[in-house]
Amino acid sequence: MIPLTVARVIQINNDSGEISWLKEQNAVLMARGNPLQGVGLPPPAPPQHDWHITQNDLISILDVPNIQEQDIAAVFRAKEALPAVECASAQQQVTSLQFREWLLSPRSSELLVHGSSTETQYISGQSLFCAVLLRALQQAVTQPAALAFFCAAHLGDGDDNDLHTGGAGMIRNLLAQLLRQRTFDPTRLAAAGVNLTAVRADDAAHTAGLLGALVAQLAAADVLFCVVDGVRYYERARYVDGMGLVLRALLDMTRDPGVRCVVKVLVTSPSPTTIVRHAFEPECILSVQELPAGREFSVTQLSRQLRGELDG
Repeated sequence: MIPLTVARVIQINNDSGEISWLKEQNAVLMARGNPLQGVGLPPPAPPQHDWHITQNDLISILDVPNIQEQDIAAVFRAKEALPAVECASAQQQVTSLQFREWLLSPRSSELLVHGSSTETQYISGQSLFCAVLLRALQQAVTQPAALAFFCAAHLGDGDDNDLHTGGAGMIRNLLAQLLRQRTFDPTRLAAAGVNLTAVRADDAAHTAGLLGALVAQLAAADVLFCVVDGVRYYERARYVDGMGLVLRALLDMTRDPGVRCVVKVLVTSPSPTTIVRHAFEPECILSVQELPAGREFSVTQLSRQLRGELDG
């Protein structure tokens, strides 16, 4: 028996039949007692037939512009100011066995890449590598879904108008990108336990749940790439909890047997992480410093290499 909640009452319209149903259910509950009373469970999701929401409605609820393209453009604008040696080292990961296995394996996979930066810079050689990779994914013949979040671009330092910071900002942006790249059936989300009220309230955990429910709808033949750059900057005390929640949700998708599509999660940092590294198995961590030194960095060459790998 579904317990009555304020949310349920609000969702019921003024149709006399439904009002009668409400009275009957209330009488039953009064006689038997609420089986969930005193149990710390969240209220149930609205019944599926009460969901009258479209994919565009979901995008509107998130209220997120296409910052992925803005961030990628900002990285490319900064490329001339980046240390050439650092960029060349980042490019070397294309030839590494770990990266190629992550990129080309037909199975879901995850990879954490530690860059070789010795400076504090918000845009690094790894950022440029990720930007080139995302462009290659967007142009790939197979047309995979490609989501990205550049942590260092959304620190909120001195910018109180940046609404895309922290774990909530990260998951909201990734979700909005997915909704713009694939078509979903929102009427199936109620059965998946999605709580839109919490999503509207910017609850990162419930928003991550919505992302997981949508990914579960993707076909087995589909491939989803999630790229998170500059994760070291989200190891700060003000961001680490939210970032950890989102990162765990992304990594769980690579290991969930209920997810039919292939999920590829790439997390990069300009230098070694101290907290995030514990979420990955040792064989899923790549240190750029351990690769042979690169000679020269070229966006054109890197793009050609990645496109060659992706289009085979």
